[in-house]
Amino acid sequence: SNQEVAETAALALGIRGGERALERLIAILAGDTRSLAERFGVDVGAQIPERTRAFAAYGIGLAAAHMTTYDRLVAARALREALAVPKVRVDVATACIVALGSFALEDDGRAPPTVGFVPRVLMSRAEQLGFLLERLDDERLPNEARAQVPLAVARVAAHENTRNELRERVCRRIVDACDRHSRENAQVRAACAIALGVLGDCDADEVDGLVRSTLLNAAQNDSDLSVRCFATMALGQVGGRPGNVGDNAISVAGDISSYLLGSLSRATSQLRPWAALGLACQARASADAHFASRSDEIGAVLRAALADAKSAVEIGVLGLALGVARDRNAEGVLRKQLEATSDISARARLCLALGMTGATSATSLITAQLERSRYQADALRSAALALGMLGDRSVVPTLIDTMQSTNSLSAQAALASALGRVGDTRAVAPLLALAKDTARPELARAFAVVALGALADARLRPWNVELSTNAFYVAVPVSLAEPLQGTGALDIL
Repeated sequence: SNQEVAETAALALGIRGGERALERLIAILAGDTRSLAERFGVDVGAQIPERTRAFAAYGIGLAAAHMTTYDRLVAARALREALAVPKVRVDVATACIVALGSFALEDDGRAPPTVGFVPRVLMSRAEQLGFLLERLDDERLPNEARAQVPLAVARVAAHENTRNELRERVCRRIVDACDRHSRENAQVRAACAIALGVLGDCDADEVDGLVRSTLLNAAQNDSDLSVRCFATMALGQVGGRPGNVGDNAISVAGDISSYLLGSLSRATSQLRPWAALGLACQARASADAHFASRSDEIGAVLRAALADAKSAVEIGVLGLALGVARDRNAEGVLRKQLEATSDISARARLCLALGMTGATSATSLITAQLERSRYQADALRSAALALGMLGDRSVVPTLIDTMQSTNSLSAQAALASALGRVGDTRAVAPLLALAKDTARPELARAFAVVALGALADARLRPWNVELSTNAFYVAVPVSLAEPLQGTGALDIL
């Protein structure tokens, strides 16, 4: 539809970046139809739809993340002004908060603004963080928008070279909001738990001890299940981050491992998957940081748990946990469960896990799953992504053939992404032929163009990484995430 084209075009402008693209996006976000007509020759009618304005905000965040200091100041001002509108609606409010968390202004040493003071222009990282933190208390904002604040703040505060003073202020405010006795609703408390997982570490700093104790208390005692689940996983993230390495960090990491291992063996069926994911996050982060950990023990426990798992949910989650942990010894149990289970979702997650663990000898098994899943979008998508991760170029003809034959939007997006990962010059000719073939369905031709773009993309990470990393999916407007229809900003490609 024309609306979908407008939304995708706004994101495309953000991906492209540059001053002119940023100026157009700012005009769209402001609803400035006159400026768009006079300066850019674009006639958008009398009024710009709310969703289009929200997508423009996401585009501003994407563009600003890769632009100059001055351009980021311009972007921050536009997003701040859009949030200041007295009756700002949920789609635009959420988009502006998420976008403000996708890039960081310079930390120029100036002091954080006084609590309650809202600067008219955001000139520094301190003012950016202060403005975002004030949105937690902004009663004008819908809960969906307020629930995005903790993660936006955490992404900015976790940016390199953020002063300890700013990070500590952020941590203490989020700790207060995460407390089960606070006035915050469960959605905001859950988002705060995830944010603390982004910010905390294992060293002896007072504020990090406060972060860990808050998460442990939330994991054990919060009245809301989602808060307990997210806090459990966040503990694993903290446990894999050494901070200022010392005996305290090693001891704390060991205590967190012990707690999560105990939770995996003793917790209710609802919490067990989150304990598994927490352990996986800890093992992976520890390995990435070259930090002493119990990753061998964690891997062995997760493999044993997967071997014994009976429910499709546990099979899928434990498989993903082994993938996140990048357990190189997991291929055997992953293959065994993939061959045994008939559940579509579990098969999808096991394929992803094989790709994440680098199980190159499982390529033929995953290819068989791909061919088996032509009419099962979730499994097809996961098998395609797994093959992309494994980088087996021999599967390119199969991927192209499958993309021609499926009508699923999400499956074709995944196949295009996989071709972008594993394709080479041999994929160009058949993709061009598919794109030009007017007898083919328009959707298949469109995603052939997408795959060609992915082949030529020099970036190592997906285009939406600034928006999707540590995103809070629990309470979002459909303009941000709508997985059933695939029309949210985080669902596109």
